Amino acid sequence: MTNWKEYEKQFKELSLSLRNSRLDIQWGDSGEHFRIAGADNRLARQRFEILARKAGDKLMNLKHIQSYSDIYNENDALKRWYKALWKLEDNLEEFSSGVMKDENDNVVGHVFFGTIKEFVEVSANLCLEFSTNYDEEELKKDLPSRSPLTLDGLHPRIIRISKKLFEDGHYRQAVLDSYIDLVSRVKQLSNINNRDGSNLMQYVFSENNPKIKLSDDGDEQKGFMWLFCGAVMGIRNPKAHNVSIVTDPNRSLEWLAFASVLHRVLDDIDKSDISEDKNSEES
Repeated sequence: MTNWKEYEKQFKELSLSLRNSRLDIQWGDSGEHFRIAGADNRLARQRFEILARKAGDKLMNLKHIQSYSDIYNENDALKRWYKALWKLEDNLEEFSSGVMKDENDNVVGHVFFGTIKEFVEVSANLCLEFSTNYDEEELKKDLPSRSPLTLDGLHPRIIRISKKLFEDGHYRQAVLDSYIDLVSRVKQLSNINNRDGSNLMQYVFSENNPKIKLSDDGDEQKGFMWLFCGAVMGIRNPKAHNVSIVTDPNRSLEWLAFASVLHRVLDDIDKSDISEDKNSEES
């Protein structure tokens, strides 16, 4: 059986012949479509597709690929490899989006377009990563399974807000809505409504004059403040402002679990730990 190091070598040998080509990807409500563009060398393109199909078959031997259902459940080995280039590494450049309309000019769906440049070199790099982390001896072992995290074990607010979205496969919206609700809860508990995002969290959980006191220890209070700041800066804001496609249910569940932990922290607050804003700065 060809190992990943050998696949890396073969992809590298092809990269020069296909250096001006790219892999175009379309996805959305019309499905997923892949097209190699700008490939003048027909034989090199055919060789790449044969090699990519073999690599796509070999992906099924990697236990951790089962965590990426969009890749693992793809029946076409060539498309499976294309999806690996797209989903496993930050290689896709999104450049446009559009809407689908029916004969009455009603919007019935959305479509997105992107491209992966130097996709042959990207293929070689991915094979190098696999050869480094998943050698033949490791493939024979049972890799540790991910934590038995379940949606039903999360905070009741997460279940109420995000369970239906998550079960329907709307992972991005499930995560986004859970963090929007977390921010709303902080505003409600603190009675601070004219601030948002990191500014809200730094004000409410301030080390020196907190509106919501989480700890008598200043460093611990500050640590919680940065956890709540990170929740909005690193998770809520990117998903609210960018059109991203979240396809990994395990990763999405872990983001929901982090929001659940922050809700549990808020559950532990005694009413006496919530100070009144004497200056009534809120409108």
